[in-house]
Amino acid sequence: DVLFCPAEVSSLPGLLFLVSGHLLYTRSGEQEQAKRMSPGDWCCEPFLWTQWAYRGQLVAETDARLVAVDAKRFRDILVSGGLVTVLEYAERFVHALNEKGISGLSDLGTSIDAQAALPDLYNATRGGGNSRRNSLVSLISGRRAQ
Repeated sequence: DVLFCPAEVSSLPGLLFLVSGHLLYTRSGEQEQAKRMSPGDWCCEPFLWTQWAYRGQLVAETDARLVAVDAKRFRDILVSGGLVTVLEYAERFVHALNEKGISGLSDLGTSIDAQAALPDLYNATRGGGNSRRNSLVSLISGRRAQ
């Protein structure tokens, strides 16, 4: 079964955690072998923090069980709870996406992505930023990417 295809915009965008089974992900235009997702892996995190269209194809290799985090509900909870630390992570996440360029974008999540955004999160300074995408922070605060 195909879960999503490149350039498709999800009608129910959100983060997906693989609980059981195995999935195969192939990034659009990539010649290398598909990446295998195993329980504990996740994908589609960009939907939580910015507007996103899938960059590859995800297919079920075996029967699989996924847990989905609805992006809109997630944002609503963050806004009502005032979780500044999470919003700082979101801003860094979108900045990292913009630094990768088109050829480096993927739907797969990795612990490296999270580690890159978290080490000194509490000491983060807010610069003017030249993000090309609008992060959740910019959407909430009214600041737009330049």
